[in-house]
Amino acid sequence: MAISYEEKQKEIWTTNKIIEEFHYDFISAKGQDGLRKYEQQAKFLLYRIPVWRRPGTRNKQSPTFTIYLKDICEEVKKQLNSVSTSEVRSIVKEAVSIIFENLGPNEKEYFNKHVRHLLKVAFV
Repeated sequence: MAISYEEKQKEIWTTNKIIEEFHYDFISAKGQDGLRKYEQQAKFLLYRIPVWRRPGTRNKQSPTFTIYLKDICEEVKKQLNSVSTSEVRSIVKEAVSIIFENLGPNEKEYFNKHVRHLLKVAFV
């Protein structure tokens, strides 16, 4: 028995499904150089986040991991709109964390010990 388009549209995703689809959007997004842009951003920020200082004031302020809304599919956006704000924060942070953790075993350990608690994410 096939599922109709209307029934599929009413499908409610679990939190893990949203995280997986969000992560898929991240790894599918390519930069102008043809590389996975969110993976490149994670590589750049991994060892900088714990030591970053804001220019001029020298205040410790972690750089932000930037997500471009154009890289997120409409279904993921729709599902994010259907959950609470605290759940959205949790989902986004977990999806971004997977990118850092997939950089390699040493990077995963470093991320979980030194970066995860400092990670800030912003949408553009």
